[in-house]
Amino acid sequence: MQLFNFTPVRLGGATPYEFEPVLDGQGHTVYITWNIGGQRWYMTLVGPDGTAIFHMAVMGSPIGVAIESLEWIDGEVRGKTVVPTAFRIGDTLDLVVADCVPARYNGRRRCLITGTQTFSYLLSNNPGLITNYGTMSYEVDHLAGYGYISTLVYRDSNRQFEVRP
Repeated sequence: MQLFNFTPVRLGGATPYEFEPVLDGQGHTVYITWNIGGQRWYMTLVGPDGTAIFHMAVMGSPIGVAIESLEWIDGEVRGKTVVPTAFRIGDTLDLVVADCVPARYNGRRRCLITGTQTFSYLLSNNPGLITNYGTMSYEVDHLAGYGYISTLVYRDSNRQFEVRP
């Protein structure tokens, strides 16, 4: 995972904040500028050839919640988080399970929220005995819909951009 600390240029600054993530194996440039009309930060992604790919508002995602337990039972993974989440019981959400070992537990999963600290998702094959529980989070991927395998997520609380893989 690549991490980029967001240290914005003061409003009215002539130079935008920029960083250079590697997306799908190729170097790109991201420029972050303040939009005075929208009263928010905007991101412009520029490809390796210098072509602008998109310009959009920066949308924050919460930091992941630590997972306390995961178990695979007959095609379903049942999980419990260390602390309660803000999700409503009965909601079905696309959540990201990350940093679990074995890695077959990981990925963007369609999860059913079954309690204030519990969730479940379908997984047809047994991923094996878990040795690290990882995290569960809701993520706004800024690259979604643009054909990338990599993901680009902004975390409001720690002011960091995360790029995977």
